[in-house]
Amino acid sequence: MNGVITGPRLVTVRRRAVAVAVGGPLVLIVLLGLIPMPNHGRAEGVVMAERYSDIFTEVDGRLVEILVSSGTIVEAGQPLLRLENTELNLTLGSERIRYQEANVRRQMLEAEDLAQVSFLRKWADAIGLRVADLEVRQENLVIRAPHRGRWIAPNVHELAQVWLPRGLAVGRVVDESEYYFSAIVTQTKSHYLFQQGAEDIIRRPEVRLRGQAGEVIPVNGLKIIPADKQYLPSTTLGMLGGGDIEVDSDPRGGGRRTKEPVFEVRADIEPGELPVVLQHELSGVVRMRLHDQPYLWQWVRKGRQLLQERYRI
Repeated sequence: MNGVITGPRLVTVRRRAVAVAVGGPLVLIVLLGLIPMPNHGRAEGVVMAERYSDIFTEVDGRLVEILVSSGTIVEAGQPLLRLENTELNLTLGSERIRYQEANVRRQMLEAEDLAQVSFLRKWADAIGLRVADLEVRQENLVIRAPHRGRWIAPNVHELAQVWLPRGLAVGRVVDESEYYFSAIVTQTKSHYLFQQGAEDIIRRPEVRLRGQAGEVIPVNGLKIIPADKQYLPSTTLGMLGGGDIEVDSDPRGGGRRTKEPVFEVRADIEPGELPVVLQHELSGVVRMRLHDQPYLWQWVRKGRQLLQERYRI
């Protein structure tokens, strides 16, 4: 080996060989460690409507009538479902009779026994409050749309003639006029969010949706939500919903409570003709152009992130 390096064959080209052997790695180091190259950040997210409402039953009752089919555009106050509660109706009728009786007895004794009249007045007022509460509950047997939007309840027909407890989710009304993209960034990948002027550093964001990755959704910049969060905007981002973010297995978290705090980045979707079909909670990815950085430093950062994710160091 020594003869190969110092032999007579390399006498005429030794300098060139040394230059190539030493200069090649130096040039590579310069290219990788000093010359800024394109740098990108990436985050999973979902399309979210600016206004939407989950619809819950506000009183116990049997679902006796589905007034609007799922997928229909509804107006504010439009009836969606009708429940029936015979016991509630009977109780309301009984309390109305008691209220009328209390008022009649009060009027009969009004000029005779002031103490008795005072008692009957308080009794009638208490029954009146009870009647008013029951009337509100009776009105809530008809479930109405809180605002204009699309009524989404694909499984509501399975609940027909079923007794529904108070607080049961039966559907959702989504206003489709405005959307934004909500992306979630984990702590290990959030380095660029906390640099000075972070929103200016993030340039040319591109949003692509699952199943429609060939089309780019136009967005109006990004807004960084500074506070850390414990809940995801949608269950589809968590591991229980097919996403990549670790979530708490406790059912009380609804598949949205994260094991570690995360950060949110929002991008307003430009209104107008879009190359894709938008749906509430449709998942996708936002790709963000950051300040250019040498590849070597990008690789070092990604290596640290990988170690933090896998070994918590």
